[in-house]
Amino acid sequence: MIVKTTAILDISVGTADTAYALKLIGKPGAGINVLRNLSGASARSVLIGARALAYTGAAVVGGFLTSLIAFGGLSDAIENEDNVSIVANSAIMLSGVMLGLSVIKFSILPTLGPIGWVMLLVATASIFFWGSTPLETWVKKGFWGKKRYFYWNDQNRRNINELIKSAEILANEEIADIAKQHIARLELVVTGQVDAVAGAGLPMNKQIEDYMLISQGFEKELYEYDIQAGLKISKISQSYYRISCAEFRRTEPTTHNLVINLYQWGSALAHPIKRFYAGAAGEVTFYLTDNNIHIKEVRIIAEFTDKEGDTFKDVYLSEEFENKTKEIQQQALSAMKKAMDEGYSE
Repeated sequence: MIVKTTAILDISVGTADTAYALKLIGKPGAGINVLRNLSGASARSVLIGARALAYTGAAVVGGFLTSLIAFGGLSDAIENEDNVSIVANSAIMLSGVMLGLSVIKFSILPTLGPIGWVMLLVATASIFFWGSTPLETWVKKGFWGKKRYFYWNDQNRRNINELIKSAEILANEEIADIAKQHIARLELVVTGQVDAVAGAGLPMNKQIEDYMLISQGFEKELYEYDIQAGLKISKISQSYYRISCAEFRRTEPTTHNLVINLYQWGSALAHPIKRFYAGAAGEVTFYLTDNNIHIKEVRIIAEFTDKEGDTFKDVYLSEEFENKTKEIQQQALSAMKKAMDEGYSE
């Protein structure tokens, strides 16, 4: 919502500035002083003042929101070591400030609007064409990449041959068994289910430490890849559905954080899915019949909120629902065509 609002405001201000530069309209911010004395202002003057006030507000708010969004992008770019996006988001932040200052009638400040607008367009295009996509970032941070990465507590990379040699420890079943016990105990300690002293009798050495670090890095790499798919609803069989999301591995899905609603075609009444089954592989399954639902033409909306407050959402349309929708669309198009033909024949 914030991104859409910002885009609308920036485009509005940019269009007004461009039109002014082409001498198609007067200065957008001119006339704002008229509003200070409404009693002596004509209707046209009040209209001009209102337009100026709207332009000023759009420039200030749009510039602030642009800088705010770019700051978030800059933080992600720094974390991902994406140099193009670092420079581009910094430029977008500066352009947001310039858009906001352009409404101030002092010295060269009014000329900053068009400059900021051009800078915004160039920086955004740079991110689109040359910035790293999430998948590219994942490759760079993976085992075979070049950036700082998921493994060995994000240490600087060592020689690849040395890393491959270290990773061979994952094939040692004896070490794996002990390491998994350590990992399971640490999870219990973190959740407060056992005392930190419990399990102190388990052996610990350099091999076990390496196994724990590498295996956890491998899990991070798999998670970062799978999470890019977001949340997906799919049909397994008749009345049997699956919801997949990598975040299910970290935040257990419950009826409180996973909301599933089903809608019959042509109805706005929501049928909540309260009975579902969470598996260990990051999947949730449910039967419509278990929820006393016997409908074929269905639209399913699922929304999941993880423990950090981030949301994942997907919409599924059954084949019957889609066919019904297409049928109605075809009928509407046929009716429009018939009406147009009859209108031309007259």
